Amino acid sequence: MHDLPKGLVAETGNKKLYLIGVIDDYSRICWIEVDRIKSLDVMFATMSVLTYFKDRYGIRFAEMLSDKGSEFASRNNIQNHPFEKMLNFYEIKHRYTKPCIPQTNGKIQRFWKTIEEELLGSEKFETLEELKHHILGYMVYYNQHRKHQGIGNPIPLDFLQKNTNIISFPEPI
Repeated sequence: MHDLPKGLVAETGNKKLYLIGVIDDYSRICWIEVDRIKSLDVMFATMSVLTYFKDRYGIRFAEMLSDKGSEFASRNNIQNHPFEKMLNFYEIKHRYTKPCIPQTNGKIQRFWKTIEEELLGSEKFETLEELKHHILGYMVYYNQHRKHQGIGNPIPLDFLQKNTNIISFPEPI
């Protein structure tokens, strides 16, 4: 989760919006959704992201790492929490970061810094749809055109194609 600054989107006023992101530890392919921080919203946004990874790149997750925020888990009733139920449905093991140590989840933390520097830093958007359109374009660029130092400087899509047994992927956008 990454909170967006208030006022980033004119039509939403001071309503708080968040980026919900998943990054593949191996290839660094990443996808994000814009939403609120309620547990049901986070669950549905994550389902959308997981579907994107599977359909677009053939990536299925065995584990997911998150903090212990209330959008991801419940201290009192973990089995009935929407996010936990979704992970159980997809047979994904849920692991948690160490409290107050963001480096535990360093890859997505680095991504948040990158998207702030490269896309969101000084931008203002009139509508939520305009923000989502810019994010969609950035995600295509990030996954299919931008080199990544963390995997030896290839583009994540190229890295995934060269290092897996998958014969073909959809054409880059």
